[in-house]
Amino acid sequence: FPVAGGKEGTLHHPEDGENYVRLLRAVRDELDARGKLAGRRYLLTAAVSPGESFLQNVPLQELSGPVDYLFLMGYDQNGPWSSRTGMNAPLAAGDGSGLGAAVEAYLSAGVPPEKLVLGVPFYGYFYRLEGTGPGQVGMEFFSAESVGYDAIASRFLGTGERGFDLMGQVPWISGPGWFLSYDDPSSIAAKGRYAREKGLGGAGAWEL
Repeated sequence: FPVAGGKEGTLHHPEDGENYVRLLRAVRDELDARGKLAGRRYLLTAAVSPGESFLQNVPLQELSGPVDYLFLMGYDQNGPWSSRTGMNAPLAAGDGSGLGAAVEAYLSAGVPPEKLVLGVPFYGYFYRLEGTGPGQVGMEFFSAESVGYDAIASRFLGTGERGFDLMGQVPWISGPGWFLSYDDPSSIAAKGRYAREKGLGGAGAWEL
């Protein structure tokens, strides 16, 4: 993302938040010119982060100008890079984070709600723990990997203990020495209701 993040060796410049907006404007202008010749209109969308760094480094209202939709990547709140187990895509969390807080930040910055699309994960993160007891949020782990919903349905549903985080509106499953954070029809429905209540442009999925 602009200004911060990426692989080691990525060059960062403080002005790249503004440069990102300039890039999208240039692409929009080119699409409009080509669309005029073709007799059609081309959509321009961008996938955007719910992370604090992105929110601070990019002028969000200006960002929404040249695009038709901003797809908010409402997942990867926790994962293999984290120090402890956590929920992949909670709507809210005890520390004030979560997808709802990110949506509010975009709307407060002046992004039109109809341009914001809430991204929903069709996958989860499976954590292998140090001990043999059942897993839970906040535990140390030695490895983790993403797991698609097809694998979740065939390998994990009906095993271990299923729980549901009422604040985050997301499920989890735990077993001896492992913990799985994922989304299912109930949590996806909760995100859909939230998107509707906020008047967002809709919901998007990662990935089919």
